[in-house]
Amino acid sequence: MLSQLTIRNLAVIKQVDISFETGFTALTGETGAGKSILLDALGLIAGNRADSGMVRHGEKRADIQAEFTIADHPALQRLLEEEALLDEESPHTLHVRRVVQADGGSRAWINGIRVTAQQLKEIVPQLLEIHSQHAHQQLLDSTQQRRLLDGWLNAPELLAMVAETFQRWQRLQHELETLRSQQHEQAQRLAALTLQLQQFAELAPSRDEYETLSQQHHTLAHAQEYEQGLRQAIEALDGNDSAVSAYSQALAELEPLTSINPELENTVAQLNEQLIVAQELARDLTHEADSISHDPEALAQVEARLAQYHALAKHYLLDPEALEEKHQALQAEYDQLSNLDTTLDTLEMEVAEGETAYRNAAEQLSEARAQAGEKLAQEIEAILPTIGLEKARFAVEVTPTATPQKHGMDQVAFMVTTNPGQPLQPLKKVASGGELARISLALELVLTSSRGIDTLIFDEVDVGIGGGVAEQVGRLMQRLGTQRQVLAITHQPQVAACADHHLHIEKQSSETETETHIAQLDEATRVQELARMLGGQTLTDTTLRHAEELLGAARRP
Repeated sequence: MLSQLTIRNLAVIKQVDISFETGFTALTGETGAGKSILLDALGLIAGNRADSGMVRHGEKRADIQAEFTIADHPALQRLLEEEALLDEESPHTLHVRRVVQADGGSRAWINGIRVTAQQLKEIVPQLLEIHSQHAHQQLLDSTQQRRLLDGWLNAPELLAMVAETFQRWQRLQHELETLRSQQHEQAQRLAALTLQLQQFAELAPSRDEYETLSQQHHTLAHAQEYEQGLRQAIEALDGNDSAVSAYSQALAELEPLTSINPELENTVAQLNEQLIVAQELARDLTHEADSISHDPEALAQVEARLAQYHALAKHYLLDPEALEEKHQALQAEYDQLSNLDTTLDTLEMEVAEGETAYRNAAEQLSEARAQAGEKLAQEIEAILPTIGLEKARFAVEVTPTATPQKHGMDQVAFMVTTNPGQPLQPLKKVASGGELARISLALELVLTSSRGIDTLIFDEVDVGIGGGVAEQVGRLMQRLGTQRQVLAITHQPQVAACADHHLHIEKQSSETETETHIAQLDEATRVQELARMLGGQTLTDTTLRHAEELLGAARRP
């Protein structure tokens, strides 16, 4: 439920703080007073696109904040917790803030944590729903009628199954069509693949082999240089004037001196260790040098093999290391095309099974829609006499269509007749503006029980009606307010009189600025506002008395 709305510097609103109660709240005021700005503010809270032109002239930013009570929304609380947006100290409260900059751009927060406009669109519409004065016209659209019926049906698993089986069937059908297209090119492609595979078979490429050959070629090509370096290192370690001879001479000089100075024994020991290390290194290098092979024939064989790799890689514009992967891909394509007939048979069977699964699910959905349509029609017909449509009949017609869709194979039509003896016809053909408004609100009253939305906002949905019809619409909103929080912007005094609470929106202008103010009306000021709506700015005893009577009548059952 929406409990608080704060608006700063939005259009002609400089500063407004509004507290909202449960039940039905009417919002009234002169045309242009700023009622639509409230909807703009709530739209921004719900993630609507921000426009810098919304910012009050001369200000740097507009700031809108809303507070919701979410104690009855455990699923939403879980979502907020998953996204680290839940206020753990106050888990039953949701605070939303949206700031619009005058120089462009906007920012949003949920419970003090920065979020995107998309996150607002995912979260806030679970709490409030805005019905514009054009919503009745949307009701005439068959797609919207189907969606309303599906919402009343409340079978998300069945709807999901229909959509999933449809998507799987379509995906398999697409794969089948692709394979059938390949079948026409199968022979030509197989011939090309056979030639390519023969080229690869002659080489039988292996990434490990190429790396080994490259190393072998490097070693063989530099064998002389390599051996020469090793021999020079051996000479330095164990030749004339080498490290071994230097260490040996030093030991010969120092060992006799240890009897004179025993402290030299440690130096002698270290020299002896270095001598042993130098001798071992010389032996290892000699073994390595003796093992070097100067084999021009082996080098030629390696170079020839590498040339094969390079030639095939150049032909396919690949690195030599990638030839093995290319070979495997060609072989896989060849195997697939070779078994194309078998694959086609299997896929055709899967397509048939996918179509059967979809049609079975769609048939279940059709049956469920038909049953739900009957119950919905019964509940709507029970309400119609209470809003001045005593003779009206309402039905939901669910008829099969020839074209499968992800939402099933049904055409949904709301059928109505308002005159006895007349046949049921589609809603758009027979309902007048006033009748459409009342039927729409009757649907809202019934359908609201199938949705978890707490706050319903109606923007002048009663436009074009008046008198007794307007009173009936007000009664219906009053009744809806017992189930949900209802906010209604209205110009109809009969509707406003039925409200549990009444907010008055007024625009005040001076020579330098214009501001919109919102006030909670008490009993006396409410009577004055209803009198203004009935008779204009000049209040007479008659209009005041009429307003009192209207308010009193609205409070009676």
